[in-house]
Amino acid sequence: NRCRSLPRDDWKLEFIRNVGSPFVKDFLGTLLQRCQEAEATTALSEEGAVVKVASCINASCYCEHKLLEWSEDVFFLDLRRLQISLADDQCNSKISGVKVLQSGESLVSVQGCVFDEELSCLVQFKNEWLQKVVSATLRAFDACCQDYQRNKKRWQEYKHSLDIVDATVSSSFIDALAILQLRLRMLGNCLGGVVFVDFWRGLALVLDQFFLNSVILGGARFSELGSTQLACDIHALFQTFRPFCVRPSSFFPSLCDTVILLSMRQDDVLQLQQNLSGSSWGFRDQGDEDRSGRLKECGLRCIDTGLAAKILSVRTFSKT
Repeated sequence: NRCRSLPRDDWKLEFIRNVGSPFVKDFLGTLLQRCQEAEATTALSEEGAVVKVASCINASCYCEHKLLEWSEDVFFLDLRRLQISLADDQCNSKISGVKVLQSGESLVSVQGCVFDEELSCLVQFKNEWLQKVVSATLRAFDACCQDYQRNKKRWQEYKHSLDIVDATVSSSFIDALAILQLRLRMLGNCLGGVVFVDFWRGLALVLDQFFLNSVILGGARFSELGSTQLACDIHALFQTFRPFCVRPSSFFPSLCDTVILLSMRQDDVLQLQQNLSGSSWGFRDQGDEDRSGRLKECGLRCIDTGLAAKILSVRTFSKT
């Protein structure tokens, strides 16, 4: 508001560069320092440190929102037009990320605003520290399910299909689900609505790959009973995210496909393995496109043929 009373537009633009921009950068530096202190103290393993980082993320998002709001004002749009004009007059220079056009080139449509550099820094800060919070949550989840990951023999237990009852969540997996639920509830109360959506979606994708690589492809082999138990545990993981969306399974594409593959009957598994290996006459000359089509026919929507073959290779069947 102070620069609005200046008599010339170029003075107004210079005021924003020399006063407004340094203020935003100093503010962002303060947020960064607070986050680094929290990370250095506890590696974001304690609730207080996570809350402090979440507060800084919220502050950066608010600042980003206000800058975007101001940039839509006619006053700042006029300054942006002036900024482009000045850049066009100064050959081989750059102003606020806008490359000056060489002589003979036509001026492209003008985009952005006078706060482009500051907005870029704020977005980078938000994404970086949001990812750090996701990583810290994954570490806490991983630490609580070490026994669950190490006990691979239980997945190979056999039992007659008539004796298989409704499975319950593995006892060694309950603590990990509890810490995940606690962290989600805490951050749901701390982070702003849009930022929290970015957080839990990012966390879901990370957990999807973590569970696939550390449990399913971590050296275990799955019998019918083990596959049933795994499906129950995965469903419990999905339900942890149920308060935030109607179909949480949509954010765990690899695990959804894995459950489908491991629940297939033996004849279907052998036939699909044959198709994926290319040894089947019907698929020998048709290439990856038809193999991918075969996966889609089975209801798979994410994993490729190579990963599907790996998952099928860990499925075991009783010889009786």
